[in-house]
Amino acid sequence: MNLFGQCWAVVLCSAVASIPLAGCAGVPEPLSEAELCARLVSATGDVGVATMDDQFEILARTLPGGFAGVTYQDLFLKQPDYAETVRESARRVGSCPNRQIETQFLYLIQHNTVRKAKYDWVELRHWYAQLFDAGGWATGDISEGINRLSFTFRTQATLTVFLGKARALGVPDDALDLVFSPGTAVDFVAARGQ
Repeated sequence: MNLFGQCWAVVLCSAVASIPLAGCAGVPEPLSEAELCARLVSATGDVGVATMDDQFEILARTLPGGFAGVTYQDLFLKQPDYAETVRESARRVGSCPNRQIETQFLYLIQHNTVRKAKYDWVELRHWYAQLFDAGGWATGDISEGINRLSFTFRTQATLTVFLGKARALGVPDDALDLVFSPGTAVDFVAARGQ
């Protein structure tokens, strides 16, 4: 029995409560490289050329912690306590053969500041797919920086109808960023005849 090692682990886990480490207080250890690569293959499925949205969904289905996206500054996780496990997992995913994930995203995951997210990428993308055909919106996107679905509308009436459709589908109001903006970029392009 290595009492010093056990005590050190207890002290280390409790001393850095703001930065939980793998193996401390329920934070899981990263999966092995082989397990992560198998998850990656399963999550990738039949995706041909993976778009950024595809890659984020693959990452959300592969990495622990509720991956909700990454920007050039921030990494968004539903479970920010898993940050170090997610970082190590991303490093290991980088070694997987035939991966559909850009190295840039794996680098950002390993180095960016972690922010708490309410919804993971799979949830956001599922709702976005449901709402895509709801109509009435001028622009729409999954906005990882605010962890919401962002839509702009040319009229208040179309926004109101859209919100009713979103609610009927069970999309939480706080997962939506809906803006009435009669002068959207789409209108400006149409006015120029392009």
